[in-house]
Amino acid sequence: MANSNPPVRGQAFTTSIALQDMVMNGDLKNNPTISAGDFTISKDGGAAANLTNLPTVVGTSAQVEISLTATEMTADKVFLQWHDPTNPQEWVDGWMTINTTAAGGSSNVNVVTWNGHAVSDTTPGLPDVNAATVGDKTGYALTSAYDFSKGTIVVPEGYAADGAAFTPIQALYMLWSLFAERSIVGTTLTAKKLDGSTTSMTFTLDSATTPTSQTRST
Repeated sequence: MANSNPPVRGQAFTTSIALQDMVMNGDLKNNPTISAGDFTISKDGGAAANLTNLPTVVGTSAQVEISLTATEMTADKVFLQWHDPTNPQEWVDGWMTINTTAAGGSSNVNVVTWNGHAVSDTTPGLPDVNAATVGDKTGYALTSAYDFSKGTIVVPEGYAADGAAFTPIQALYMLWSLFAERSIVGTTLTAKKLDGSTTSMTFTLDSATTPTSQTRST
C-alpha cells in the first residue's frame, strides 16, 4: 500500500471511515452491510461512479476500509459519497473529500518574506530570494571555478593586477608563483607563471644585497 500524506494525485490511496448506526442514533455501526453501488466517487466535479473496489469491513468492527485505485486518484479533488439504499436504512449516509497534491514530492513555494524581510530586500547578509516558485528547479551545481575546494578540479591560471582585489584562485597562484618560480636581479624580484618563463609579477627590493622589504611593482 503506497499511501502518502498528503494524498498524491495518480497514486493509489487507502483510508478508513466508520458508519453511524441508523437505529442507535449516535452509535457506530459494527459489521455494517455494504453492497455494490453503496459507495460512489466523483473526480473534480464529474459524474458519480461506483468505486472499483468495494469497501471492506475490518473484522466485525465499525471500521470500513476504502481502497482507491491510481485512476480514481487522478484528480485534484476526489469526492466520495456513501448511501444505504435499503429500507429501512442500516447506516447513515455520508461523504468525504480528498484533496490531492502533485506527484513528485515537491510543491511550489510562494516566497513572500525571508526572516521578516521582503524578498526584494537587499540588506547585506540576507539571501537573494527572487524566484516565485522553487519546486521545479533541478540540476543546479557549482561551476568548476568554485569547485576547486574539492581538490579534484583543475582551475584556470590567473593573477590579479597590482593593487587589485583578488579571487581565492588568484591568491593561490600568486603565492605559488612567488615561492616556487622567481629570480632576483639587483633590486628587482621577478615571479614566474607555471611555464617557468612568463612573468606573473615583479617586486622592488629595498636593497640589492641585504633586502628587508619588498614592494610589488607590476
